[in-house]
Amino acid sequence: MNPKIIHSILKNFLFLIIGFFLLGIIYSYYRKSTPLFRVDIKKIEKDIKLSSKNTLENTGWPTKDFALKNLEDNRYRKSQNDMKNSCLEVYGGSYTYSFNSKNGNDSWSSKLSEDLYCSVLNYGIPGFGTDQSVIRHEKYKSKNNISILMFVDDSLKRNMFPMLGLSYDGLAKSYDKKTFKPYYKIINDDLVLVNPNPNDIARAIDKEKNKICLGPTSLICIFKEIYNNFKLSIKTKGKYYQHLAKISKPLSEYMANNIEYEKNNQNKYSLNLQIKLIKKYLSNCNSIDQICFITRFPYMRDVAFPGRILINPVEQTMEKFFKDKYISSYSIARCMKTKLGISNDINSIDLSVMKYEHPKNKHYLEEANNYFAKCLFFELNKF
Repeated sequence: MNPKIIHSILKNFLFLIIGFFLLGIIYSYYRKSTPLFRVDIKKIEKDIKLSSKNTLENTGWPTKDFALKNLEDNRYRKSQNDMKNSCLEVYGGSYTYSFNSKNGNDSWSSKLSEDLYCSVLNYGIPGFGTDQSVIRHEKYKSKNNISILMFVDDSLKRNMFPMLGLSYDGLAKSYDKKTFKPYYKIINDDLVLVNPNPNDIARAIDKEKNKICLGPTSLICIFKEIYNNFKLSIKTKGKYYQHLAKISKPLSEYMANNIEYEKNNQNKYSLNLQIKLIKKYLSNCNSIDQICFITRFPYMRDVAFPGRILINPVEQTMEKFFKDKYISSYSIARCMKTKLGISNDINSIDLSVMKYEHPKNKHYLEEANNYFAKCLFFELNKF
């Protein structure tokens, strides 16, 4: 090969590498300018004092101000509910609360009350993890009602942090003083409730900083994260699988069957903490002879592909430890899929349709709420 061509290729390659590293440095500079990197221990101490007196029922998040503006009632979501005629109470986060419903009467819990011919008391609060749901159950539990503790996979992350804002992958790289909360730690194999304190919050923030791709090689780090997410998405039939399926369903199925799924994608500590929190909830139920169950709320992508639930380590753990108390999200997802008429053809697996939170599908969400209630009713009857 001509030496001049080799020299030109090497020169361009060198400029490409330099440019790549410069972009990484610029990205890092931008990232470090965010509030998460500017917060210090003194600011945390000040913010805790200001927010500690303005929380709902000592659960931390949400603040009373948020509750008054966004929740219909600070105790439970009303939908013509009458405490005297109630038979079921539910606890959990935004999916339990039915955040996509315009009002309480449109919520899935209101639909369920119609099937049960009694009131369903909805104690769900948007953003709550299992930890805060257990605290709320301790306050409102009644032996006259059946109780269901509901959670989503992100609940396992929320349980581990002294502030809600650090639990989300995309939104987590932020600092919000309104989301401080008490949380449980495992100490000597026992659950210990810890109030938010500056040192714990600072350590949690530092851990989040360490997860963020920074430095000259940050773009390489980002590409690695995208690649790992791509593999996980293909195997669990997430958004990348769906995009690929639009091009070739056989290819996407082939890849899904041949990519190894890492079952340890959930931190062992977070799973152990979730198990202990559920045991605490069930113990609280036993203390007043209350009939209680737990369930994992299926996402709409689970409903589209219920088989993906079977390789979910969270689902496997729940089935293993709480089988006689666990309402299978796999069974609910299969039931919803049948009732919603979802098929696996290429035209029906667009994530924008399946995603439960999508604002353009209000009519679909109303159907999903209605059928979730019916499917949960069927599963309850099995017990």
